[in-house]
Amino acid sequence: MFGRRETVCSNGYEGVRRMAHRTESAVEARRNFRLGMRVAFYLLAFSALAVLGLLGFGRLEQHLIQSSRFIVAGPADYGEQSPNLKVRGIKNTSRDAVNAVFQGDFGRSLYLFPAAERRRNLLVIPWVREARVMRVWPNSVRADIVERVPVAFVAVPGAAGQPSRFAMIDGDGVLLQASGARFHLPVVVGMPLGAGIEARRDRIHRVQRLLKEFGPLVDRVSEIDAGEPDNLKVSVEMDRRAMVLELGNQHYALRFNGFLNYYPKIRDRLPNATAFDLRLEDRITAVGGSSSVQ
Repeated sequence: MFGRRETVCSNGYEGVRRMAHRTESAVEARRNFRLGMRVAFYLLAFSALAVLGLLGFGRLEQHLIQSSRFIVAGPADYGEQSPNLKVRGIKNTSRDAVNAVFQGDFGRSLYLFPAAERRRNLLVIPWVREARVMRVWPNSVRADIVERVPVAFVAVPGAAGQPSRFAMIDGDGVLLQASGARFHLPVVVGMPLGAGIEARRDRIHRVQRLLKEFGPLVDRVSEIDAGEPDNLKVSVEMDRRAMVLELGNQHYALRFNGFLNYYPKIRDRLPNATAFDLRLEDRITAVGGSSSVQ
C-alpha cells in the first residue's frame, strides 16, 4: 500500500518536472527567435546602410573627379608658372625639372593626384635630397624640397677629344651639375667617378673629415687627392711653389701643422723637394728621396 503511494507521488513529480522543462524550452525558443529576428534586422539594416554608403561614396567620388572646382590648373592657363603648384626650398634645382614631374597632373582632379609617386619622381632629380608632396584642397599641390649641399668640386673627364669639366659632389657621393649659384669649395681629384656611389660616398666622407679637422687651414689647400683612400694628399702653396703632402688616414691637421712648424728647416735642408710624406709621427720624409727632417 505504501509502495503504491510512493509510485504515484513519483509519477506526479516527474510529470511536473517535464511540464516545467517544456515551459523552459518554449521560453528559450521564443528568446532565440526574438534574438534571431533582432540579428536579422541588424544585418538587413547594416546591408542597407552599406549599399547606401557605397552609392553615396560613388557619387561623391564622381563629383571629386569631375567637378571643375578640384581641377589642378596647369601653366598653360596662367602663363609659365601655375599658381596651383607651390614649390618651396629650391635654389639650385631646375624649376623646369620640377614642373616636368607634375606635368601629367595639370588639368586633372586633385583627388586623382598620386602624392607618393610624385615624391619618388622628385627624388630622381640630382639636386633633390628629400621631398614632401601633399594635396592642398580644393585644387593645389605643394612640394617642399630639401636640396643637396655640395662639399667639393670634382673633375669629370670629357668625351673623346673634349676637355674635362667640373661638377660638384655632396656628402652622399652624388654628382651635381653646376648651377647659377657661386660656391667656394675645395677641388678633389682621384674620385672614382666610374664606380658605384658607395665608393664615392666613402671617399668623400674621408675628405669631409679632413676638411673638418683642417678648419680655417683649408684655405691654404688648393687640391685634395683622394685616389688612395688610406692616404689622402693635399696640394698647398709654400713660397710660391706647389707642394704635395701625404697625410695618411688620420691626424690630418696635426700632421699639417707639424709641416708648417718645421717648414723653415725643411726649406733649408731640402730646397728642391716638392712632395713630402707626413705619415710618420717623428719625421717628415721627402717623397722620391731618402732625405727626411726629424
